[in-house]
Amino acid sequence: MANTRVTNPVTGFNSATEEGLKLPSGTNANQPSGVQGMIRNDTGETTGSSASAIEHHNGTNWQYFAATESADPVVPLENFNTVLYIGDGNTSNPQTNIGFSPDLVWIADRDGGNYNPIQDSVRGVNSVLVTALTSAEQSSSWRNSYGQITSFDSDGFNVSDGSGNTNSNFNQSGRDYVAWCWKAGGASVLNEEGSRDSQVSANVAGGFSIVKYSGGNSSGTTVGHGLSSAPELIITKNTSKDSSWPVFVTGGIPMGSSTFTLQGSSQYLALNSTTGFINYSFDSQLGGTDNSGSSSQNIISYCFHSVAGYSKVGSFVGTGVAGKKITLDFQPAWLMIKRTSTTGAWTVVDNKINTASIKKNYIKIDEIGAENTATTGIVFEIDGFSFTGGSFNQSGQTAMYLAFA
Repeated sequence: MANTRVTNPVTGFNSATEEGLKLPSGTNANQPSGVQGMIRNDTGETTGSSASAIEHHNGTNWQYFAATESADPVVPLENFNTVLYIGDGNTSNPQTNIGFSPDLVWIADRDGGNYNPIQDSVRGVNSVLVTALTSAEQSSSWRNSYGQITSFDSDGFNVSDGSGNTNSNFNQSGRDYVAWCWKAGGASVLNEEGSRDSQVSANVAGGFSIVKYSGGNSSGTTVGHGLSSAPELIITKNTSKDSSWPVFVTGGIPMGSSTFTLQGSSQYLALNSTTGFINYSFDSQLGGTDNSGSSSQNIISYCFHSVAGYSKVGSFVGTGVAGKKITLDFQPAWLMIKRTSTTGAWTVVDNKINTASIKKNYIKIDEIGAENTATTGIVFEIDGFSFTGGSFNQSGQTAMYLAFA
């Protein structure tokens, strides 16, 4: 009888009958004596769900391998990607080779002048929001003038230029654009986990969901988000009227495992503002005087939580000098930073607009303007990111970040 010595405990098997470790068959009479770490085929037993189940010896007894199915790791480029493109001024300029069908696309004009439009598959291609303004969803006349995404395709998206406008937000001829693309769950489905129904497109493995629901100022209202863990960051907008973009981060709002709560006093950041944390109630922003969130008005929320090896929501206190490092379990490809303790823009740094090792170019996603260049930069390291000076790393100031591999 063949025997193999392994370290105890033994892990990493997908079932009690893992084919990859089959040993020569035998009967109970000729099975070897137990030695800790040994594995064997037990062809005389059936309690391992197979007459040839694999056992290991734990030093005292022979034991069957428990089924330990583990989720496949998230492949970053199958869930998030950045694309650079040049506008051609036409009504159709398809962007392909994204690696997936995007459900959320956020676009910035690197040459300046656009409003940083954001579109998602849940609201549909005729629903454009802009993060540099507090506007409601843009009208058809706005889209005819400034352009839009016209389709979410199997491997990318298509953009159209506006008619006769010198500041097309999507496809003006000769202008340089960057588009950040996320995969959610495709077509939205009804979610009834909260006290208020929602339409949700969720990428459970990727920790990202798009949630659409109606307004209304009811204390204790909860909304299902479709993820397996509580969101750590939620970007929210009333799409029916001009209003702020509240951004809630862990600690600023009660976030349950399957729902988030529209109630109570909380701190939030405003995507269209450079200020730090503001103390207001979530109700007043999503269903009260600020947003007049009646049941006839629609709210969209983009929900994120950290995923090992792929994404991270976190914070740090700046030092103002080179050498400050934030350790992650992946090399970032995209990074959004916002100071929370004082004023400061929402800045995005990525590895496409920055090909050098020290990344100094960034986009202010809450402002109208061109790509900027900082005095010092950020290094995307294999296990996190570090600062080469005080830019993005102001001494004594707390900042939150969202990072993707």
